[in-house]
Amino acid sequence: MRTALTLVVLAALFLVAGCGGGGASYPTKATIQSADTEVSDGVWMFLPAGRPKRLVIFFHGQGGPVEATPQNHRPWIDHLVKEGAAVVYPRYEIDYSPSVLDPAVAGVQTAGKRLGISGVPVLALGYSRGAALAVEYAAVAKQRGVPVPDAVETVNPVPYGETA
Repeated sequence: MRTALTLVVLAALFLVAGCGGGGASYPTKATIQSADTEVSDGVWMFLPAGRPKRLVIFFHGQGGPVEATPQNHRPWIDHLVKEGAAVVYPRYEIDYSPSVLDPAVAGVQTAGKRLGISGVPVLALGYSRGAALAVEYAAVAKQRGVPVPDAVETVNPVPYGETA
């Protein structure tokens, strides 16, 4: 019984010690900048306080006008910013156009010029239809002169035009 109680106390101490993480200097909500978010090559930029630890390029899924804004993904974006990431959310789509790579790259170029972030790891993160776009972006990034991802993460990948 005494051993079990000791283990419970130790487990509780480890849990409490792990709370809070290392992001204490970062705000819970992101500082937001935007560039022409009403056009297909617009972009939203979410910035942490201080120097970013990484750059995340977030490619949204297909879903119309709301999905083309960060509204559906704010909790996710806020979490990334709280952990010290600068998040770039290119709009790239106003309608259901199958050709979205060029506007996405243009949005990232705009963000790159405004933010001037260099020397940090870059993640291309794609959700749903954006998952395929994240891979396409990574394939052309170097030749297009935009931040080249160190990694690509795809979440719930589906092809263009697939519906539930």
